Amino acid sequence: MEDFKKEVSTSQENAATLSSVQETAGIAEADVDATSKEVSTDTDGDETPQEDVTAISSSPQTTGFAAAIAAATSGEVASDEDTYLEPEAYSGSTFSPSTDENREVVCYAPKTDGGGTLRIVRTGRSDSQGGFIKHDEVLANFGLEVTQLNKHTQVSLILTNGKTLVGYITLSKSRKGFYFPKKLAEQTLTLPPSGHRLPIRVKTLIIG
Repeated sequence: MEDFKKEVSTSQENAATLSSVQETAGIAEADVDATSKEVSTDTDGDETPQEDVTAISSSPQTTGFAAAIAAATSGEVASDEDTYLEPEAYSGSTFSPSTDENREVVCYAPKTDGGGTLRIVRTGRSDSQGGFIKHDEVLANFGLEVTQLNKHTQVSLILTNGKTLVGYITLSKSRKGFYFPKKLAEQTLTLPPSGHRLPIRVKTLIIG
């Protein structure tokens, strides 16, 4: 009987000890969780508050519009000169040729004396269309492979009469060669009607 009482007493003590250990472990685990939420360790071993880690994140932040504007303009701002840069010409309906006389260009002379003959056509049936010269004619007369150049590069044709025809390189699927906007072309010559082509004698070809 005494042995039975001792066993019961020992079991109760062991249960109490186990409960105490589990409770202590639970408290320790809770402390670890709390600490892990507050502190993060970087690769150098320095402790960094978790709030700072979130603050320096590059992920998008959701905020109010006014607050976003205030935050974006809170530091130093650049001058207008550093914000609005020099206008750049681009090809298209509003193409404007460069007037920089000191820019670098490459000049090509015709293969034959007296000038190379290039044929200019309308790019469409309407009289509002610009002029176009095919790349194979440029290659045949000046030895220049247009398709190896950058599209939208400015082109100037110095005609044998001393006048200049200005356009740019086009490399679309349907057209590869020189394109001359109507307003620019007709300052130098009269573009042919649709279905016709106008041979012109070119003394020098300038790229750039």
